[in-house]
Amino acid sequence: MNIDTLRKEDGTFRKANSGVIEKALRAGFDTHLQTGRGIMAFRVREDAEGNPAYYLTFSPVWGKSSDDNVEFSDVVFDHAVRHAYHALNGELHGYEVGDPILYWSNQADRDATVLATGIKENYDCDVLIEYEMPNGTSALVLCEGQADKLVHKRNYSYNTLPKKWVQRIKEQGIDGWIGMPQGSIMPVPFPA
Repeated sequence: MNIDTLRKEDGTFRKANSGVIEKALRAGFDTHLQTGRGIMAFRVREDAEGNPAYYLTFSPVWGKSSDDNVEFSDVVFDHAVRHAYHALNGELHGYEVGDPILYWSNQADRDATVLATGIKENYDCDVLIEYEMPNGTSALVLCEGQADKLVHKRNYSYNTLPKKWVQRIKEQGIDGWIGMPQGSIMPVPFPA
């Protein structure tokens, strides 16, 4: 079976998100996912004790194929998803919660802080940051974290930040923000 959900109408490829990769791993039969980087084959086999195991083969557009035997368990399953995500989409970013960074906005680098990373569906590709302007205002930005940079996805207002991101911020140990949107005289309080 070929899961061809990654090719767009214009012939380019979407990133293989973790949900699609999990479906391929849990399918119970051989499946394939393809991106512009190459093809990942998910082959279901049994280990010596008869338990499900996965044989992952990545065939890049350029270069040599790589094989991994991954035994099935919840811990290693997560590793298998991350391995496949990495192979199909490229390097994962190295941004961590609380990291002070520079973010390019309004024609200059701005001081910013990583507030949260990776809602589960996207693993570690999403990075929520807050940057500060010289006049003291601040803004929330959702970026796609790549190996060497952040790519803007969308802005969020402090009042309409989705609950899943508020929860993620709290889970990852951040207990506040600057919260000073443009045009405001009072900061927006961090959700209780």
